[in-house]
Amino acid sequence: MLNARAWLMWIAASLTVAMLATNPLYLVIVLLCAALVRAGFSTGDSPLPVWRFGVMVVAFSTFYNALLTHFGSTVLVTLPRALPLVGGPVTLEAAAFGASRGLALWTLFAVSTLLNDVISPYELVRLTPRFLRQAGLVISIMLAFVPQTVRSFHQVREAQAIRGHRLRGVRDLTALLVPLMTDSLEKAVQLAEAMEARGYGKSQISKGQSPTSDFRPQVLMVGGLSGVLVGWLVEAYWRNGIGWAILGASAVALVLGVRLASSHASRTTHYRRQAWSARDTLLVAFSAVPLVAVVAVALLDPQVLVFYPYPRVMPPPFDVRLGLCLALLGAPALMRPSVERGAVSVEA
Repeated sequence: MLNARAWLMWIAASLTVAMLATNPLYLVIVLLCAALVRAGFSTGDSPLPVWRFGVMVVAFSTFYNALLTHFGSTVLVTLPRALPLVGGPVTLEAAAFGASRGLALWTLFAVSTLLNDVISPYELVRLTPRFLRQAGLVISIMLAFVPQTVRSFHQVREAQAIRGHRLRGVRDLTALLVPLMTDSLEKAVQLAEAMEARGYGKSQISKGQSPTSDFRPQVLMVGGLSGVLVGWLVEAYWRNGIGWAILGASAVALVLGVRLASSHASRTTHYRRQAWSARDTLLVAFSAVPLVAVVAVALLDPQVLVFYPYPRVMPPPFDVRLGLCLALLGAPALMRPSVERGAVSVEA
């Protein structure tokens, strides 16, 4: 498997493109790349299929925006003015804009749901800063329980179907949910017993050692986060370069605060680090190219990334060079070896 840090770079690049670009042509490229990666790495345990979610979101966004936004020159139908909110012309432009927003949400969902497939919960815990280790542990357990709960749901549903049970109303859900909740509770108890046996929850303070009262990490982190917000506002309103300086200084303070807090946090069992390979370096490089390209375009010529169909729908602009850069996000689909070597599972 590819290294978790390389995967985080790929996910960050894909999410950045989906957030900065409203152009549906670029979003479709990212969506297709995510589909290729999902075909090679997904376990198929997603609680809601990505394509089904996308169809629902795009349809709802198109319908919602077309009914409530009465702008545009291409009128499809005119609803009676007496109708509150929805009364007026339903335009093609409003529907197109709603569809593009729905496509952006679909892309964000498709990329973010890959996190649980390409990065193991153990790696998420290891990559979490030490002072946030407890929060990282909770998140990793949650991510691990989601596919397990989905599998249990399908198993219970199949068992009920064999017995002749059919869902005909809300009351019929009881026979489905009670076994699922019982199974989830048993797994939670087993996990709690295993964690207690491994020393989780016990005091990590050795004899003769008192808890630290150093407030410097909190001051640096709060000041860094506040400075990032102030720098962003200054640069957004005045654009004189001072905002970027504030952002840079605040980011440094935030990093120092995180490192200082990690040094004061209690130590826990170390997880074995994943080996870094040449494929990981390639993945980082293939992810950095579209990330840098999109950020540069957003700063220098943001109109290339924007799709604004008003007052009349026109084909969205498309830069071939930027499109080729975004296509590099599909590189992980070509990096998975045909046979995973060394994948030996040891059960304790």
